[in-house]
Amino acid sequence: MKITCLPASLLSVCICLLAPAEAMAVTRVIDDDGRASAVSCDAATPTLDSIQSAVDVSASGDTILVCPGVYEEQVKIVSKDLTIRGVTSGTLNVALIQPRSMVANSSNTSSGVAVAAIIAVEDSGSVTLINLTVDASDNGLTRCDPTLIGVFYRNASGRIEATTVRNIRLGPALQECQS
Repeated sequence: MKITCLPASLLSVCICLLAPAEAMAVTRVIDDDGRASAVSCDAATPTLDSIQSAVDVSASGDTILVCPGVYEEQVKIVSKDLTIRGVTSGTLNVALIQPRSMVANSSNTSSGVAVAAIIAVEDSGSVTLINLTVDASDNGLTRCDPTLIGVFYRNASGRIEATTVRNIRLGPALQECQS
């Protein structure tokens, strides 16, 4: 908490006002080429180049704008209320999250089975995903476990809007694993 004291009289009596020291929400712009600005994904200004790096430095209430591009990563959000919004081109969701060599990054709360999610949200009150394409076509999994999932909310809630989740399947050699 931030404590602010205002002089109440000539006797220098202080009335202390208690106010939360909450920071203002921040909007971060990321681009897969590491260059963008708050007004243009084509700017030359250095910026973060991965969604996970933006999640890591963000606080609850922040928004992450994802410029068009391919983001070869899994994203994990823990105990933060964020909005991740893809910047569209016309009507297309061109912010593609397509990880390679996926690994387990969560687990099923009831069974304990390992989960490999492209986007894993845990212990968060409100995570909103907008205008994204989530694709597991290059997932790299070679076994039946962990369970492959596109977007996974675990002990969390939120909203998914105008987002495509596709190719959530294992390779041909693992067809007997499909559930």
